[in-house]
Amino acid sequence: MNKIDTSILFEDLHYTVDVDYTNGGDCEADGCDSICRCGTIENPKVNDVPCDKLAEKIAPESLLVKYCVERILQHFKPLHDPDSWNIEVEGGYYGEELGEVKLNENVAESLSNLLLSLDGLNDNDVVETALNVEYGFVLPTLKGKKWTLEKVRLEDLDLGSRPHAANLDEEQVLSYRLHDKIASGLVIESGSKYRVIDGYHRITAAQRDRKQIVWVVVGR
Repeated sequence: MNKIDTSILFEDLHYTVDVDYTNGGDCEADGCDSICRCGTIENPKVNDVPCDKLAEKIAPESLLVKYCVERILQHFKPLHDPDSWNIEVEGGYYGEELGEVKLNENVAESLSNLLLSLDGLNDNDVVETALNVEYGFVLPTLKGKKWTLEKVRLEDLDLGSRPHAANLDEEQVLSYRLHDKIASGLVIESGSKYRVIDGYHRITAAQRDRKQIVWVVVGR
């Protein structure tokens, strides 16, 4: 059974998420000396949520569950909505500074409940739950599969959808470079190969890193 800990969703994530803002202030008008003390923070918003880092905290014990949690986090839309975040701005000796950055309590509670529904499930049900969240349904060919975490040769992976593989988000591929803490994808055994179902960006990143062996979630 799988252990899920969602406490991080209710904590200050100032040093986990990326916050974008513009700097304001006018030293001449405010009479600053050689050191600026009038800086202001304007229009702060959460620009990026590193779902892989959150998944490591939420599901630290299982690489398979960690992969599924990361997929759920990526596709839980309110998590990536700037309006879902409460950002505090505090006064400092050198002008304004960022304070706490926390998820809106309702959003944190909703996401926590979804993730806690994985707690105690077997790996097969965890994978199907993640697929339902990401795609809205489970492909008929995937239902009833037994899913296990395995190491496979990169050359044995088949990116089944050539159009999708040719039109990947380049920034997302780059974000997965040299990253080994989450499985590279979800695949099914197909003869002597493994057909990629999910994980095109990660597997493409692994190819560019010239890896020979990767962890994947295999369905049989």
